[in-house]
Amino acid sequence: MRSSNLGFVLAISAGLSACGGGGSTPPPQGSTPPPVYSVSGTVSGLTGTLVLRVNDATDVNVSANGAVTLASSLANGASYSVTVKTQPSSPTQHCDLANATGTVASANVTNLTVTCAAVPLTLASSTPASGATGVTRDAPLTLTFSTAIDASAASVALTGPAGDVATSTQVSGTQFVITPTKELVKLGAYSLTVDGVKGTGGELLAAPIALGFESADGTWSAPVALGTQAGDASYARIAMDAKGNGLAVWVQTAGGISGLVANHWNAGTGWDGPQRIDGIDFKVPTMPEVHFDHDGNALALWVQGTAFQQAIWSNRFDASGTWSSARQISAGKVDAAWPTFAFDVNGGALGLWENVGRATPDGEAFDYFPSLGWTGAGFPIVNRAVSSMHVCMDSTGRAQVVFTAISGSSTQIVARSHVKGSWTGSVILQEVTGSVDSLRIVCPATGGAVAAWVSPGTTAHHARASWLTDAGWAEPVTLDASTIGVSKLSLSSDATGNTLIVWSQVGSIGAELWTRRAGTDHLWSPALRIDDPAAGPAIEPELALDAAGNGWAVWRVAPAGKPSRISAARVRHGEFAAPLIIDPDTAVDAAGANVALDPDGNAIAVWLRCQSNCYVMASRFE
Repeated sequence: MRSSNLGFVLAISAGLSACGGGGSTPPPQGSTPPPVYSVSGTVSGLTGTLVLRVNDATDVNVSANGAVTLASSLANGASYSVTVKTQPSSPTQHCDLANATGTVASANVTNLTVTCAAVPLTLASSTPASGATGVTRDAPLTLTFSTAIDASAASVALTGPAGDVATSTQVSGTQFVITPTKELVKLGAYSLTVDGVKGTGGELLAAPIALGFESADGTWSAPVALGTQAGDASYARIAMDAKGNGLAVWVQTAGGISGLVANHWNAGTGWDGPQRIDGIDFKVPTMPEVHFDHDGNALALWVQGTAFQQAIWSNRFDASGTWSSARQISAGKVDAAWPTFAFDVNGGALGLWENVGRATPDGEAFDYFPSLGWTGAGFPIVNRAVSSMHVCMDSTGRAQVVFTAISGSSTQIVARSHVKGSWTGSVILQEVTGSVDSLRIVCPATGGAVAAWVSPGTTAHHARASWLTDAGWAEPVTLDASTIGVSKLSLSSDATGNTLIVWSQVGSIGAELWTRRAGTDHLWSPALRIDDPAAGPAIEPELALDAAGNGWAVWRVAPAGKPSRISAARVRHGEFAAPLIIDPDTAVDAAGANVALDPDGNAIAVWLRCQSNCYVMASRFE
């Protein structure tokens, strides 16, 4: 019985196997799997590591140029898409893909290209913008870049009218802040060049950053009195040194005592206060002149009586801020007057004055040496009656001197050169019949000299000028076209050899102020009127320029029936702006303006306010 059952089970199992229940049929003999395809391409310009993503699923790191395979088992008809997941860094690059999407069409994809290039560092903005004007003179310069920067190897060059300007720098994220160590000069043309800055990711500048701008102008301060308003003041003069310090000197009479008074402007603290510098109570000083040398020392010369005669006196101001003792430098029992002097580049000076007490007044000169002071017994300029002496020093230390000399019934304008005791021969610039006024001379930094004066013509006095070049003194040029006459002139030159002259000439309804300008070609520009015709007659002009050719002309405006006032016109790169009034007091007369500038364009003007008495006023332009 058991054997029968076992046979039955085996039979059923064999039958189920034959029917295939739950089994698989093997593939036919000789069949192959479907083909698969790859996606590949070429990489160029890569310097870091690029991460590509294939079909939003698989990341592929690429770190070398050349052939690259991104997928290798795509079926026919499959779509593919390659994108950049992470751009290269250190240095930062940007990679672009081409032929990066498509459908497999029974062939490998081989035309995908990956092109990488460095991401440049670019300037997003700058303060100031290139070409800006009126730029704040004490504000930092800020460059903002396209990404955070590394300026550890940066080079910065800020150049202005006086040359290179020292700076400090600071980095803040994307900003490079450049701070000049001193205030920029007024109306200065500046150029800024920056190189070597890179992004923190290695981004490089394609070229150095270069921009230019012009600094802002200054303003005049409210006038202040420099000394006592009691007594009487006269002959106010002003000088400035290269650091912006100033010295005002004037003659002051108060309580029956007359003296020469000075007030020092300290650029850091203000006016120090008035101080007597002559030391003689019983004789009235007069005709002061004051100048600084290159190191901030100064000399004052003036006329003051002794027991025997009017003599030339001098006092020295040390750069530390102290005056020495006054010293008489003219000798002999002969009255002297009208001292003038000029410093050379080494702190030496040549002083000149007129010996007016002689039967035939002549000129005399002394040398000044920084270590010795005024030396020698003096020596004559010319053995004739002379007056109107004026002197300037050229860059080699040679003094150029002009003066008038009487020759019979004629007046000659004469020029001579001097080097420490040695004089050249005289050159007659012009010979006229009549008086000569406002004889002046300047020595431009580029060499030579320019002399200007007012001399009689056929029907009127005219402003004239002559250039000293390597070929000698040129024939004088008449500067004005007045038919009535010129009364006074002033001139100044800048560091590049440009010279400006202003003069007062009588017009149809009163005195007018005119100007002409010449460069190193010695050609004078057309005459231009610079005063305000509605303000009143313009007289007593004074002019000063800084190294960049900017400056101020100041003069007295004398309207009929009203108090005189002090007017000023800004010189900007040789061109005059509209005049303005710098003394706002309309109740008292103003006169005798004098102006000086430092190399950075700061200015001080001094003048006299006069009613029942005169006192000295000053205003600063900064």
